[in-house]
Amino acid sequence: MMIAQVVQGAINDGGCPRIDTDKDGIVDSQDKCPEQPGPPENAGCPSVQQQQEQANILALQQKERNKAIKAEVTSQLNALSRTIVFNNGTAVLNQRDKRAIDEIKKIMESQPKMKFHIAGHTDSTGGTQTNLALSEQRAKSVKDYLVLSGINEERLTSQGYGEDNPIADNNTKEGRLANRRVEIFIVN
Repeated sequence: MMIAQVVQGAINDGGCPRIDTDKDGIVDSQDKCPEQPGPPENAGCPSVQQQQEQANILALQQKERNKAIKAEVTSQLNALSRTIVFNNGTAVLNQRDKRAIDEIKKIMESQPKMKFHIAGHTDSTGGTQTNLALSEQRAKSVKDYLVLSGINEERLTSQGYGEDNPIADNNTKEGRLANRRVEIFIVN
């Protein structure tokens, strides 16, 4: 059998114990901010300087969390967008591409405040102007599919970059296939 220990307080406190939750030396009954430490001259509340320092710490922590989320989302978008591969001379999405874009859509829905840019690319086969127009169509086809799937168009931009940014050697079949792609970037 356990006996509860009774804590008695001072007579002038009605026999109740003095409690200082935030350990700032000011009892809770006289502390205007009993859960935040502050000096006696500020009635137990943090000073403006302390509040600003705390706000700065919280803002820095939030910035770091946002940076980590952005890095994770970027990594996921990069992995999925690499699976969208266009046939030579086309901007047509096949069923595999649409499944990848459906997964991209889920990521975008999980981050409703993020905005995205879709960049279309081509290999070096064909003329420069033709490739620029084709890359525009590729970016637009992905954007249009996302919009039709429910992503707000105001969150998306798209642009074609033609053959100017290859990620592989255009002298090989595999390299040209890798260069016929879209990339998705977070823009905010």
